[in-house]
Amino acid sequence: MDEHFKLTEETRVNEAGVTLHRIVATRDSLHAKAGQLGGFIEKEENLGGKAWVDGYAEVWGEALVFCHAYVGGLACVYGNARVLDNARVYGKAHIGDYACVGKDARVYDNACVGGMAYVGGQAEVYERAEVYGIVRIEGEAEVTGHAQMLGWANIGRQALVEHIGDYCVFQGFGQWKHDPLTAFREKNGEIGVLSGHYSETLEGFAAQIGDMPSGRTFQAIVEVIKLNFNLN
Repeated sequence: MDEHFKLTEETRVNEAGVTLHRIVATRDSLHAKAGQLGGFIEKEENLGGKAWVDGYAEVWGEALVFCHAYVGGLACVYGNARVLDNARVYGKAHIGDYACVGKDARVYDNACVGGMAYVGGQAEVYERAEVYGIVRIEGEAEVTGHAQMLGWANIGRQALVEHIGDYCVFQGFGQWKHDPLTAFREKNGEIGVLSGHYSETLEGFAAQIGDMPSGRTFQAIVEVIKLNFNLN
């Protein structure tokens, strides 16, 4: 099947010194009508599936926007980044390095996602939030404000991270020796706890400690979490 877009003769050199080509829709598709101008990509391999790059958005390097994804506004996707599924990236957001935005996630405003971070589910990263490292954001989590999420952390559920103090991470303990245990504020004011496929409120986690190996260690972790979130 023919591609739903082609490169035009209109080019621009971006701030990274890369020559980009504006695209035009060759037929009606999910995000564009035939003849509609889109954004700028370095090469055809930057765009696939039924995805679309719109406005003045830029995609270059080995980055790929595919499936049903949408990149618009003044957003930039570069490096080896991926935007896939039904994800949307717009505003002045930047997705770089080996980061991936998928499922129904949204990254917008001046947010930046890089490193090997993953944003999925129905999560949103916006305003001036920065997400790097091996961070995984899923569920209906929101990372916003001037929040910075770095290193190795997993958040999900109804997490709301607005400041660096809205989450804390524990590594190398008990059954979570190979996966971090992350505690975070939720939109309803509760504290959520997540590690791999384990997801619970802090209250629920504390109630289950007696049935877990290294129970005393986890009791200490619960107390540290309470101190971090001023719950004592």
